[in-house]
Amino acid sequence: GHWMNEPHAPLYYNGKYHLFYQHNPFGPFWHQIHWGHWVSDDMVHWEHVKEAIAPEAGDLAPDGIWSGGASVDRDGNPVLFITAGNDSDKPNQRVAIYRPVDLDDPYLTEWTPLYPEPVIEQQQDQGDFGEFRDPFVWKDEDENRWYLIIGSGTNNNNGGTALLYTSEDLEHWEYHGNFFESDAGKYPFLGEHWELPVLLPVKSEDGKVKKEIFMISPHGAGADVEVYYWLGRFDKQSMRFIPEHEEPRLMDYGDGFFTGPSGFVDPKTGRTVVFTIAQGKGRNSWEDYYSGWAHTAGFPVSLYLDNETGELRFAPIDELKNAREKNMLELENSTLHEANKKLKVLGGDLLEIDLEIENLGAAQFGIQVRKDPDGIEYTSIYYDAKDRQLKLDRLNSSIDQAGLGVRGAPLQLDDGRISLKILLDRSLLEIYANDEVSLTSRIFPSMKTSMGLELFADGEIVVHKLNVYRMKSIYSETTTEPYYGNVE
Repeated sequence: GHWMNEPHAPLYYNGKYHLFYQHNPFGPFWHQIHWGHWVSDDMVHWEHVKEAIAPEAGDLAPDGIWSGGASVDRDGNPVLFITAGNDSDKPNQRVAIYRPVDLDDPYLTEWTPLYPEPVIEQQQDQGDFGEFRDPFVWKDEDENRWYLIIGSGTNNNNGGTALLYTSEDLEHWEYHGNFFESDAGKYPFLGEHWELPVLLPVKSEDGKVKKEIFMISPHGAGADVEVYYWLGRFDKQSMRFIPEHEEPRLMDYGDGFFTGPSGFVDPKTGRTVVFTIAQGKGRNSWEDYYSGWAHTAGFPVSLYLDNETGELRFAPIDELKNAREKNMLELENSTLHEANKKLKVLGGDLLEIDLEIENLGAAQFGIQVRKDPDGIEYTSIYYDAKDRQLKLDRLNSSIDQAGLGVRGAPLQLDDGRISLKILLDRSLLEIYANDEVSLTSRIFPSMKTSMGLELFADGEIVVHKLNVYRMKSIYSETTTEPYYGNVE
């Protein structure tokens, strides 16, 4: 309901996960930003908690509680770092810290400032003066010291950067300059400033390959607002991030739906988990207003490195299975015709689809979702062997809206096989291929009958696996999902 921006500041405390998000509780528009608050036992089923932090009279944060991060104090208790908005100050963005009022409350419902004043205020010659937001914080337990990076621009306004600070006590912070910056002339799509900088450790499944990933969201003139990343390492001697590749890499190819990164290392499993906003592109402000909400969150994603190549891999967290209500179809080693006979009586708009196909000669092959029986509305997800791309075709997704076009993600199939995990949640569509690329989008079919599924290919393929699960609400144990039939 109402408005949300990026989810951020994930933390785990006393057996529960907490996730916060930019939120306007008064309507589906960008204004009066609070920190919304969700609590979960598994990062899948979430409970709404009252707003954690709200703008209030005074000098600390009267004009917005903007994005930030979470860490722990010396006693291991959670603390939140916010971008505190005060439009009477210059610059109007500072860093403030909040703590729980009652540590025995499992929901950490109430929060209060740890200090009555901002703990970091941007000074002249510290980044692009006036652009200073979205602190990401971690504690180095060996050093008993906190590190903080925050989004800004370089002093000469050539491009974005993250600024680095350290503290021994959470109250006094030392500035260490630009954590990392790229060649703004060579990569102008990274914009004038960077928002939501994130640094996380990431490792291979066998634990032998270890790196760090630095993620940002471009902002300002020329910015391509996506999630870009570099793999590399943080050098504590120089206090700089050292990338292993110069060119920034895209994490998602959906064209700006998958944005606003945040993340943490899950204390329960040791996984590196990333959260993002799923933008509401495709709906205008009036459509947001009449529907009563704007934007949503993508499903939590687990990051890891390939054991052999050391390249980044990612997929929805395994706990996704906790949201399955029923296995509607389980198929192995099938022909296209046999699979479509099974799919003909299935459908829905709350689905998880696990699909593995081997190409034996097709130029294009894939699956259509949200398809009406007459083939008027449908969305196509397919592999283009000539272009060597995973593609998402939304030209026919809705008869009421102009098509959002075709998006492609580079993907090399060395053995001719593609493994797709597709999450369909009403208008939200998330696609992961071979754990190498993702395509996130929104689709808005207008026909109630647009619930069907159908495989397609212009040549021979083998369907090695096709599992279709009907999903239940992550907020309750019931579902109102419209679907066709069942395959027992």
